[in-house]
Amino acid sequence: MKKRGMVSPVFKYIFALIVGTMFLLFFIRFGLQYMGQQSTIESFRLVSGFDDVLSALGSSTDSNQDYNLGRIVTFTFKPDKENKLRYQFRTGSSSKSINSYKILFTPKTLKGKTLYILTKRWQFPYSVTNFFYLTNSQYKYFIIYDSDTEDFANELAGNEEEYTTEIPSAFGVEIIDKNSLKVSELKKQLLKVKPTFILLSQDSALESKLKDIDNAKVRVVTFDDDKEYGTILFEDGNSYPFMKLPMFIGAIFAEDSKSYIYSVNMALNKLGIITRIYNNKKTLLQNNPNYYSCNTYSLLGRDLDNLLSLARSREYDYNQYKQVIENLEDNNKLLGGDCPEIF
Repeated sequence: MKKRGMVSPVFKYIFALIVGTMFLLFFIRFGLQYMGQQSTIESFRLVSGFDDVLSALGSSTDSNQDYNLGRIVTFTFKPDKENKLRYQFRTGSSSKSINSYKILFTPKTLKGKTLYILTKRWQFPYSVTNFFYLTNSQYKYFIIYDSDTEDFANELAGNEEEYTTEIPSAFGVEIIDKNSLKVSELKKQLLKVKPTFILLSQDSALESKLKDIDNAKVRVVTFDDDKEYGTILFEDGNSYPFMKLPMFIGAIFAEDSKSYIYSVNMALNKLGIITRIYNNKKTLLQNNPNYYSCNTYSLLGRDLDNLLSLARSREYDYNQYKQVIENLEDNNKLLGGDCPEIF
C-alpha cells in the first residue's frame, strides 16, 4: 500500500525524460542561434573587408587585384531596392548586407575562391569617380572585331607582350577576328563557363549564330567616329550609351542592361556633384577682382551649367554630352597665365 505523497517510479522516469528533452532542445536551439550569429558575423566581415579592398584600389586611376578568399564564397551584388543609387553586398544566403556607393559593373553573383577586380578612373572631362569591374573564372568574354576595329580590340585586351592592354588577361577577355571565328568549335569550349560576346560591328548573321549558344549574352556596339562614344545594344533589346572607355568596359562586365544603366545613373549623379564643385570654383575666380579681365570664365560657366543639366536629367544622348565636353576642354585650354584654369 502506497503512502500518501509518494511518487511512482514510472512517473519519475517520465518527468526526467521530459526535463532532459527540454534541456536538450534548449541547448540545440542555443547552438543553432549561435551558429547563425557566427555565420552572420562572418558574412558581414567578408563583405566589409571586400568593400575596404575596393576603397583602397579606388585611390588609383588604374589598378587591378586578384582577391583570394581562401575558400569558396558566393558574393551577391544588387542595386538598392529603395533606388538610392547604391549597391548592396552580401555573401551566401545571409540576409545581412552592407550598402556601398561604389559604381560596379559585375555579374549579379560571383562564386569562387578568387575574385578579379579592376578599377579605372572616369575622366569627364575632369576626374569624376572610379568604376569597379568584377568577375571570376566562371565567366568568359569575347570581343569580336573586324578590320576597322582591330586596333581598338588589341588595345582593349590584345596580346600583353605586344600591347599595353586596358583589361588584364586574368579577366577572361579574348579578342577574335570575326572572319576567323568558327562558332561550332567555340561552342565546345563554353560548356563550363558563361559567355558574353561583344560585337564591335553590326553583323546580323553572326549575331544570330552566337545567340544559339547556351547561356550566351550577345551585345552589339555602334561607335562614334572617334570610338570614345557610342551605344551598346544589349541582349534584351535595350540600347544605352557609353561615354569614354571606362564606361564601355562597364558594358562588357555588367550583368544586364538594367544593372548597366543603374551604374551609369550612379556615375551621372556623381558627375553632377563634381560639376557643381567646379562651377563654384569658377564663380569664386570670376568674382575675384584680379581676374575680371578673364572673359573665358563666363563661357566655362555656360558649359558647366549645360553639363550639370544633362547629368541631373539623366540624358542618354551621348552626342549632347560630347559637344559640352569638347566645349569645356577647349575653353579651359584658353585659360592659364593670369587666368587660372578651372580643372
